[in-house]
Amino acid sequence: MRASALRVLLTPLLLVLSTGGCGSSRSTAPRRPVEPAASASASPAELAAAIARVERGLIPEVRVEGDQSGWSIEERLRAHHTPAVSIAVIHGYRVAWAKAYGVKDTRTGARADASTLFQAASISKMVTAMAALQAVDRGKVSLDADINQALRSWKLPDNDFTRGNPVTLKQLLAHTAGTNVRSVIGHPPDTALPTLHQILDGRPPANTPPVRVEHVPGKEFRYSGGGSLIVQQLVVDLAGRPFPAAMHQSVFAPFGLAHSSFEVPLPPEWRARAVTAHDYDETVLPDVVYPESAPAGLWTTPGDLARFLAEIQLGLQGRSRLVSVALAKQMTTPVAAVGVPDVSTGLGTFVERHGDTIYFGHDGLNDGFLSVSRATTSGGEGAVVMANGAGAAELIFEILRSIAVEYRWNGWLKPPIAEVHLDPARLRAIAGRYGSGLDQSLLLVAAGDHLEVAEPFKERFALVAISDDTFVSRSDNTRWKPRRGAAGRDELVKTPADDEPTVMTRVTDDSVEPLRLVEAGQKDEALARYRGLLASHPADPALAESRFDDLASDLLDRRFDLGGAIRVFGIEAALFPDSANANAGLALAYLRAGRRADAAPFHARALALAGHGKKRSEVEAIYFGMRMGRLKRLAAP
Repeated sequence: MRASALRVLLTPLLLVLSTGGCGSSRSTAPRRPVEPAASASASPAELAAAIARVERGLIPEVRVEGDQSGWSIEERLRAHHTPAVSIAVIHGYRVAWAKAYGVKDTRTGARADASTLFQAASISKMVTAMAALQAVDRGKVSLDADINQALRSWKLPDNDFTRGNPVTLKQLLAHTAGTNVRSVIGHPPDTALPTLHQILDGRPPANTPPVRVEHVPGKEFRYSGGGSLIVQQLVVDLAGRPFPAAMHQSVFAPFGLAHSSFEVPLPPEWRARAVTAHDYDETVLPDVVYPESAPAGLWTTPGDLARFLAEIQLGLQGRSRLVSVALAKQMTTPVAAVGVPDVSTGLGTFVERHGDTIYFGHDGLNDGFLSVSRATTSGGEGAVVMANGAGAAELIFEILRSIAVEYRWNGWLKPPIAEVHLDPARLRAIAGRYGSGLDQSLLLVAAGDHLEVAEPFKERFALVAISDDTFVSRSDNTRWKPRRGAAGRDELVKTPADDEPTVMTRVTDDSVEPLRLVEAGQKDEALARYRGLLASHPADPALAESRFDDLASDLLDRRFDLGGAIRVFGIEAALFPDSANANAGLALAYLRAGRRADAAPFHARALALAGHGKKRSEVEAIYFGMRMGRLKRLAAP
């Protein structure tokens, strides 16, 4: 798992990755004919044709007019090193179809099917919210009263933040209660598991701090798995029975979710139907169980989750016998902005605006499991995609785009761009090396009828010209504009989607930034340059440890460039020798490369430094813990 993905948001954790895709603007996949989508009453042949179009229509974020090519699910499973993915599509307020692809476990090769269970991770919060809001509907608890009035066997301790400003159920469901414990990491199944009270109070064998209020309740969005643990206790107290039984009685049985369970651990017959978590390289990760059930512990299928979402959609229409209009509106009405454009919390959900269409749902991330669920508030469309590979985020959004094309999801896809063909002489005039800041450069290459971007340690990718002076990257919708600067020098303005532009200036081809020296294997010279820059520019973001760590992690986990990862982690560990994370990263890269002797001193140093140095945030601690877990697994005899 990359630190950059965790640092932005753990939920909606995949929103920041939804622009993922292939860097190339030219695909060799078969052309996809434009066909009418299968209707809600489609014949078996029409439905089969629609499924086939989805299966072979995976696309990057940016579409080009007239280009109907696409990738197949099977080839993208291989490209993203993901063993299995499972899909359910909502169309016309019902589950239109569900299907799985790939294998449950790379060791056995057993195929996944539509009834195969996946860990839903944080989607557990959305399903738990339904039970709490049902209690609100029945008058058993108030959304806006002090939550301690409804809790019976455990109370949230008061402190300076809550005196005169008590925490409410609405705040807990919308992540505005100011509670801590952003995320949970689970437990090995063969160890003593904590009770819910032990988890809430941070007592062994719990492995998270006590759940407490650390910010003013109701003030702002702060994602909190700890808040969901309080909701779990509320559900238990109101039902007077253990959480798995309470959820089965209130949600799973009434909604017909026959493949869903919060049991910890899963009964053997259920576990036999489940997938196994896999690392970025498709090796199996150790089993983890979650007595912290409401934040992360649900096992389910896309079909069950799609049925759940469709019932909320019907509730909004006043057509559900299970979900009232009021409850459905509570789950789908924005409450608090989360810091991502057009995204807010609902109660137990996240709510996104895409043009004039509102989508609701939740994402899930446990180590080796990723899931996304989305449904419209009108029109009865949606989908759930679940995968058992750590690198599946881009694959999931490629699949969602294919579904969006087939079922004409309003607002989900950006309008296609119109490609223009420029004179090769114009492309050659723009081509060249551009740089900015202390350590950033790229090469624009004229490659026949288009430009390509080459950056250190990254795959070369093509740009699509949409005018004489504007180019677009299909993978992430970044705009690139060459221009003549005020000083008369050629410039290149790079504007990522939803981010500030970077102005780069043409530099001579013989200019060499430190990162290019690292790429060329000239470690000593690069290290000397970096140390000099750190002495004169200690706060420059180009020299931050996180920059090296993110790049090295990408090389290790997504590009499988072990040599590049070792070089970049080596620079990071040399520049930040007292960083346990940097030493652990280098040790992990060496172990992945089979160089155990080279890994050993850095592993030992990481262990020695693990409890020292600067205090880690919760997110950093989770990321570091995952890295150390991988180290322990690979270093074992």
